[in-house]
Amino acid sequence: MAKLYGTADQGLVQRQFNVAAAKTSADVQSIAPMLEQTAKQSQQFQKAIGDVVKAYGNKKYKEDLYKANQMGDFASKARQTYKKLYEQDEPLPQKVIDAVDRAVTKLQEDYEKVNATSKDDTKEKERERMRIMGELKRITNQAVNARANLMKIGTTAGNFNSDLIDPADIDPMKSVIDIENIDKNEGVTVDFIDGKLTFSTKNYTARKGTYDEYVDSVEGGEVTGSGLNIISEDEWNMGTGELVSFTTDQMLAKLPQKKKENDKMVINIMSDAQGSGKIDNSAGNPNFWRNADESINEFVVKDKIASFVNPIQTKEDFMDFTRKMDGVSLEGFKIGLRSNIDIPISLLENMSYEDDEGNTIDLGSVFAAMDTAGGEDGGDGKITAADLVNLEGQEKTSFETNMDLIIQVLTDARHPAFDLETSKQELGKYYVKHEMDNYEHYYYKGKTRPGEDLAAEEGGLN
Repeated sequence: MAKLYGTADQGLVQRQFNVAAAKTSADVQSIAPMLEQTAKQSQQFQKAIGDVVKAYGNKKYKEDLYKANQMGDFASKARQTYKKLYEQDEPLPQKVIDAVDRAVTKLQEDYEKVNATSKDDTKEKERERMRIMGELKRITNQAVNARANLMKIGTTAGNFNSDLIDPADIDPMKSVIDIENIDKNEGVTVDFIDGKLTFSTKNYTARKGTYDEYVDSVEGGEVTGSGLNIISEDEWNMGTGELVSFTTDQMLAKLPQKKKENDKMVINIMSDAQGSGKIDNSAGNPNFWRNADESINEFVVKDKIASFVNPIQTKEDFMDFTRKMDGVSLEGFKIGLRSNIDIPISLLENMSYEDDEGNTIDLGSVFAAMDTAGGEDGGDGKITAADLVNLEGQEKTSFETNMDLIIQVLTDARHPAFDLETSKQELGKYYVKHEMDNYEHYYYKGKTRPGEDLAAEEGGLN
């Protein structure tokens, strides 16, 4: 089965939802419905919607906060490593030196076997000696490269794109870059594997709580020694974590950097929008974003979206734009989708992928079944917070699980159902909406806004 980075709840499809036979047709290319929708629900229902969005967002926020704390600890340790290796010019850990020594000793032994006087020398022995000398150079370069990579991780610690870093990699790598304690850490070993200097680590994650709390939870109040498998306190203090191995080159690859030019691009767009709004306000110019009747100018919107997504040519380009951009108060695309749940079914209906056995996994039907509210007879053609309001228990859990999956499919290029062009358009709509918000925040100062406008009363750049 292909790795999903999230699992669709197929049981959701089977439940007795009253799905409307005909759903409202949603124009994927249009941003106007998102910008011009009006609140038709009662004040009480609106509050319920706000509450469920807040609850869903808070749950994901706690997950993000845990990862942020992990990354904060890692970055701090990385900076300490750089300081020790560069500013204090400390040598590499003894475990690295020992690994190099073992490899060099082995090569010396191999070299002695093919060393010969001119009388009994052969082409084969000469080639083997050349190979060994080349391998010796590679071993030396591996040690030098490891030092350089550890220093590079330290110098780039403030620019990690944490959205693209697998949380499962953080603690293992932290145990390796901790050069102050690596020699004392029994869970870390260093050796040459397939000719590459490789770090292997286990028991890298501290257990939560205290040992006594752990014992109490296992025993459930029963007497110790009743056959329960309780680990010793020493084993408890060692931590937990399965054995993983990587080179410092692989570590660097697992720590992608933010592309700061993208931050600058977004800052300039939002700043220019604010400036234009101020100028048009004071000059009495018409609203750049609207027609004479105050409706959204679709030509302007589509042109702005095309302009925004034009630099995004690859999945890697796209992934950098899903994070929160530095220098602006606007939350990242992924968090924005959580905060304002409003996704057309037409955008999701064709989402599918093939598993390792060639079977088509239809995600579209799972997502379509989530649309149960907003229309006269049920769904309204969109997945919104209104669909979540009246759900409880397993149905609520299933909805949230599948909402997570929708966001992953739209924002994570590693997901097998990800489509770059679809996600680019949604990303463009997200940023263009906020570009318009920034413009109108200043354009309407001292003026009456059109009733359908959703531009934020507060906002703009920090």
